[in-house]
Amino acid sequence: MKRAMYLPMIAVVALASLLVSCHDDTTAPAIGASATPTLEGTLTPVGGSGSGRIAVSPLNGTTVFSARVSVELIGVMPNSSYHLEHAPEVGRPLSENGIGERAAEMWPWQQPNCPGFPDAAAFLDAPCSIQGLPVAIATDGHGIGSAELTYSCPNLPVGSRFDVVFRVLEDSTPRMLPDTLLGLATELRSDCFTLPSK
Repeated sequence: MKRAMYLPMIAVVALASLLVSCHDDTTAPAIGASATPTLEGTLTPVGGSGSGRIAVSPLNGTTVFSARVSVELIGVMPNSSYHLEHAPEVGRPLSENGIGERAAEMWPWQQPNCPGFPDAAAFLDAPCSIQGLPVAIATDGHGIGSAELTYSCPNLPVGSRFDVVFRVLEDSTPRMLPDTLLGLATELRSDCFTLPSK
């Protein structure tokens, strides 16, 4: 008798799971929507103190590589301003091995020169959608700050992949300062991301 009572219940559960698994999921993402899963990483101090998180969401439907980047800072200098830089690995070997040789100044990106390749700075201002200018990340009185920007690589064809490491520096830190001196200022650095451009 009990078995007969459970049979209709089992049939209802099976039908419901079948309907859920067969829903239409073929709608194309809207232009500007995230095309691939968001990549998330920590921002750890190389110099100074504090920490943070960074999330990178490559966007769909753009003519060049673009991504939405969210940055959160915690425990850095209060009432200060920071900027985002990046070390993209484009146009040289080992560009998508997940190591981040450019940020680490390893071959084929070692500084100040690399045999067979032109000189290139380890980090550059991260290009964004606001007239190509770096985005300021302002912190409050508790040393907490955040920003969201559209990061783009205008010379990168859609369909390629590349490694990139991000770093956040205080605006008071001189640009192009050698890494040997950066330890005196606040610098937070991300993991190495391998970004798809589609």
